[in-house]
Amino acid sequence: MKTKKHFGQHFLHDQKVIEKILALLDVQQSDRIVEIGPGPATLTKPLHQMNTHLTVIEIDGDMVDFLESSCFNPPIDIIHGDFLKLDLSPILHCQTKVISNLPYNTSVPITARMLHFSAFIPTMVLMYQKEVAQRIQASVHTRDYGPISVMTRFFYRVSAHYDVGPGAFQPPPKVWSRVLKLERLERPLIEPALIPHAQRLLNALFGKRRKMVRGTLKKYGQQNWQTIYNEIGNPTARPENLSPDFYARWVTQTEVTKHV
Repeated sequence: MKTKKHFGQHFLHDQKVIEKILALLDVQQSDRIVEIGPGPATLTKPLHQMNTHLTVIEIDGDMVDFLESSCFNPPIDIIHGDFLKLDLSPILHCQTKVISNLPYNTSVPITARMLHFSAFIPTMVLMYQKEVAQRIQASVHTRDYGPISVMTRFFYRVSAHYDVGPGAFQPPPKVWSRVLKLERLERPLIEPALIPHAQRLLNALFGKRRKMVRGTLKKYGQQNWQTIYNEIGNPTARPENLSPDFYARWVTQTEVTKHV
């Protein structure tokens, strides 16, 4: 089946990897599942056999034609569209697990968009380019720690499970992939309504990641900056030195008063 480079398509075909991914999702018959970018249905077909309520979202019209011609019985919900532009409220309106071999070129924005719907997504099993996965799972005080690391941990526990070599895909990519499992926290660290504020703050800070945080504190939440600064405890702290819990308190306690 022909792939399209502009969609970042690398179709998974390794059966052992497919079985591992499905096992991580821990599928129950009562589950509602959304698959993003099903492509030639290598994950879709075994998911369908588990008698779940399955919805797939596919941007490629040729793949949609293939899925529709596959005659799933009972039928699955096939949505032709761009996940980043679709109205997701009719799709993610009740508890739904998400699974995807994410396209490399849009994996971070897709992940960021799902955070808005975390109240309806208890579990995600997602495959990323390895370097991107390292950013998402990165811990405080590490080089890879950045905005997407913090944003994801506001809502989910992130665990890495295994790396997948290029030979598991067709065509083989030039890089390795990694499978992550995201499990929702019992209580989010911030409310989803604060995501835009958090994104602006984190992008501003990590855009100047070698600078000490205290300078940015004076520009964000001016009324409270001294209190927050005192909580840091380290006068030379840089963005990678602050935990998701700290950022959550900062975001919750302050309002954006000036763009950096």
